[in-house]
Amino acid sequence: TCRLSPPHLRHARLFYVTFLNTIMKKFPFNSTLLEDLRVLNPAERTTYNDLPRAVVRLARCLPQLQLGDKLDELRTEAADFQMAGDDDVPTTTDVDDFWAQLHAIRGIGSSTPTYANLLVLVRALLALPASNADSERCFSLVRKIDTEDRAHLERSTVASLLTLKLNVDADCYAFQPPQELLDINKSSVRRYNEDHGSYDKGEAPEGAAE
Repeated sequence: TCRLSPPHLRHARLFYVTFLNTIMKKFPFNSTLLEDLRVLNPAERTTYNDLPRAVVRLARCLPQLQLGDKLDELRTEAADFQMAGDDDVPTTTDVDDFWAQLHAIRGIGSSTPTYANLLVLVRALLALPASNADSERCFSLVRKIDTEDRAHLERSTVASLLTLKLNVDADCYAFQPPQELLDINKSSVRRYNEDHGSYDKGEAPEGAAE
């Protein structure tokens, strides 16, 4: 067994102390904003006593939501939400499912969500990225899509391909396009070739025939 001498132990301890102090300075462990985000946790709905005030503070951090003139309404909605019975709110503890189901709750004879202003705020909060990993992943995918050989892709095409890569989990080779989509594609190929003189009008383009 290798044993460190006292001087080496002191240097090792100094390294870890310095390392942890640096982390404590860089990470916002005491951030009020992070504390206020507890409002998103369904499990803390009735136990987080500062919930109505936290909701107002968060709304002030996001002026682009234009809730500044509705802070009193927002505070009232948050208080009503906190005091609502278990039968009046979704029972799931999954954050996304809870707020999605809460959005479907309407007052009697009303088409507006019961907690309309609160839901506007929550929707914005749930869209906040926890880190920059997702954005970096997007940039990486864009570089793989918009390569030198495909430099003339329309911006809308790049956006569509990126959307598919981010949201479709199935393997591309397992995709079975519907017949309607195949017919549209064949028709588009035929019209393109006719317009650009790729083949005589009496000659069918390759792949366009049934």
